[in-house]
Amino acid sequence: MTAQSPPVRAKERPFRTAFRMAPGSATPVHTTNDLAEQLRRRLRIKSAIWAAASGVLGATASVAHWSHIRADPSSLFTEPPLPGLLFVITAGTLAVIMVLSPRHELGVRRLRFIEWLGVSVTASFFILNQTRALPGMLAEIGSLPMELGVATGAPWGALVVAYGVLVPSSLRHGAIRTGVLMMCAFVPDVIVFGGMGAVPGVETYLVLKLLVTTAMSALALYGAYRIDELRQDAQHARQLGQYILRERLGAGGMGEVFLAEHQLLRRPCAVKLIRPEQAGDSATLARFEREVQAAAGLTHPNTVQIYDYGHDDAGTFFFAMEYLPGVSLEEMVTRYGPLPPARAVHLLTQICGALGEAHDAGLVHRDLKPGNVMVCERGGAHDVAKLLDFGLVAAVRPDGASDDPRLTQTGMIMGTPAFMSPEQCGGDDTVGAASDLYGIGALAYYLLTGAAPFAGRSDMKVLAAHLYETPVPIIDLCPDIPRRLADIVSTCLEKRPGDRFSNAHALERAFAFSLPDEKWTEEAAREWWHTRQRPTARRVPVQQVKRL
Repeated sequence: MTAQSPPVRAKERPFRTAFRMAPGSATPVHTTNDLAEQLRRRLRIKSAIWAAASGVLGATASVAHWSHIRADPSSLFTEPPLPGLLFVITAGTLAVIMVLSPRHELGVRRLRFIEWLGVSVTASFFILNQTRALPGMLAEIGSLPMELGVATGAPWGALVVAYGVLVPSSLRHGAIRTGVLMMCAFVPDVIVFGGMGAVPGVETYLVLKLLVTTAMSALALYGAYRIDELRQDAQHARQLGQYILRERLGAGGMGEVFLAEHQLLRRPCAVKLIRPEQAGDSATLARFEREVQAAAGLTHPNTVQIYDYGHDDAGTFFFAMEYLPGVSLEEMVTRYGPLPPARAVHLLTQICGALGEAHDAGLVHRDLKPGNVMVCERGGAHDVAKLLDFGLVAAVRPDGASDDPRLTQTGMIMGTPAFMSPEQCGGDDTVGAASDLYGIGALAYYLLTGAAPFAGRSDMKVLAAHLYETPVPIIDLCPDIPRRLADIVSTCLEKRPGDRFSNAHALERAFAFSLPDEKWTEEAAREWWHTRQRPTARRVPVQQVKRL
């Protein structure tokens, strides 16, 4: 019975805190671009609301005073509520909305100018409108001072609340803006009442107006503070260390993968989360961490790069790796059909190179499948293969046995039966590098024919077939495939590990010399990526694979 390593305690894992942040250091850092985008988006929302409100108010006022306007068209701009000016403001606000389109790079300074321009225009309209309206209210101030104070203070309070809630700003900036608007609110009163003597009820009117504007200003400042605080809380909920989770890319039995962004470097990456309950037990999670640490040391250009790893406060283990926009081999074959032999060999050679480095480091992937290989463009080169999910690797001892048999069981559950080696399917705890070579053979079979070796069967029958049956030779399914290449695939799919290639480097060399007169060129890859033309190779129906 294979001896199991004792569970690794947290204090024995120095890399457990590799991603632990110092207290307070995880506070979101807002860059200039962040602020500009928030400001642009909220200014656009505020402008849309104001354009709709001013347009409706102007139309309502025009209908209500239509007889007077028809007799004196100049009253559109001279008589409160100045519907003509409201229409002008509506048109100007619609123009501002177009300027605030995401297509325009405005910057924070220009956006702040637009903000203050909006404040100035709106405040000027309120001042002009109330200055025109107040003389007609003198007779009513003595009898309705409270009502008029609330009525004239409410528009200013609404303006303060609109900017305080919708437009992001610091507490100092918001306080300055609010103070300016509060002073502007009393400019009409100074203009109208400044040259008059005592007016009955004006003191009560002014006190009520002051109370309304002050209360709404306080609510605006507190509301802006709370909204910003809630936004930061929401950002914290989507943040792991310096990585902000943007959207979910996928999920599997061992965790979820998110598209993320480094908070300061603005570099996109993929973050995989492994929660303790998904790992099964603490010992398996500890082993998983150790393997990710080992995989992070792989530097082959065809291996996905792991940037960092660690734990959050809830015990979730995560690691960040490079984000690879492109298509997986599974998606490529599903959408475009089997690959031409030269292209398949080009990609398989790269995968063998990545496996060679991993095997030399004592790591076995054990989950080779089309979905775990991305084909993308990197550094100007097209058709670059990237081997993913080295987070599911197994560390192998010199005698060829896995460090932890329970991890082998997890690999079987997590793996895809169509691409498992016979020793994997049989639950052998001596799964070694030769198992990956079998996976390469199954992957090559899929790329060249469009179907896995034992396609069309249930998972249990596929597992049994890997153990006891020989797959239909590729040459019988696709006679156009070169014999040398077909023989390489057949050797990879041998049942006994010792009958396969000696190592990944030998398999890489075999693939490299399998098509001496045919090579997949960068020009061909670039043309495919630009046109996405369907390859001419024929897909082998699953029914035909079963019949043969």
